[in-house]
Amino acid sequence: MSIRTQNPPPEIHAIILAAGLSTRMGWNKLAPGPTGMGLAQRILEQTVVADFHTIHLVTRPWVNVTRTASDERVHIIMNPAPEQGMSSSIRLGVQSAQKSADGAMIILADQPFQNARIFDTLIAVFKNSPGCIVAPTVNGRRTHPVIFPKEFFAALTAVLGDKGGRRIIADNPRSLILMELGSLYDDMDVDSPEDFTSYIEKLK
Repeated sequence: MSIRTQNPPPEIHAIILAAGLSTRMGWNKLAPGPTGMGLAQRILEQTVVADFHTIHLVTRPWVNVTRTASDERVHIIMNPAPEQGMSSSIRLGVQSAQKSADGAMIILADQPFQNARIFDTLIAVFKNSPGCIVAPTVNGRRTHPVIFPKEFFAALTAVLGDKGGRRIIADNPRSLILMELGSLYDDMDVDSPEDFTSYIEKLK
């Protein structure tokens, strides 16, 4: 009589990209500011209550984040060359995650209304289809964050500039699962002073 063994659930890591130069903003949007909490800290506090095995926060020394409740899952990685674009942070995050992760969610720190509910919704989809790329849509428009399975880690580390994983997604449509979140998710980016003003208004 053979005994069937159950495979362990996939190990999913978060990679938070928080090393941007904020050139359009004119000041460091990721650091503590008018709201009392920087965007990087806001996202970090949502990831630690989501179903991630490990969290890799790629940032710069002057962003000033606090490891929530001294969570040992949080690895803070300093990006020495943020001027090389988003890809430099993705590369550092993937290199940190690739030894054990079955999948990695790429999270942009300047989308402040991402939350644990959004993360866990996408994680649940990935756990059912661990070889697929999982991305959310809002009214049919694809957005972030995106989970990439380990099969695409090498491709992610080869990306250059600010393109992120868009080319990988475009080249692998059969591996893509889209999850429509509709009104559940405000995926606004905070890229300019006007965006920041809108963000503050939404917090009221």
